[in-house]
Amino acid sequence: MGYTCRITSECVSCGACEPECPYDCISEDSSNDKYVIDSECCCFDGCGGWSTTPCMEVCPAIAIVRVTCGST
Repeated sequence: MGYTCRITSECVSCGACEPECPYDCISEDSSNDKYVIDSECCCFDGCGGWSTTPCMEVCPAIAIVRVTCGST
């Protein structure tokens, strides 16, 4: 079973995560000025199967979490 990352409602819209994604899976959602991760693009296992990812490491709000692929 694979994993992906998700940005929670704790996001403070700082944008620190966006340039850190090696797959360009993070973008700003213009409807609410928060950032989102495209779960079809994000492959947590592709970030080396680490316990954290580059985007998780830089998030000051700790708003990026690892979730099982296919979960909401």
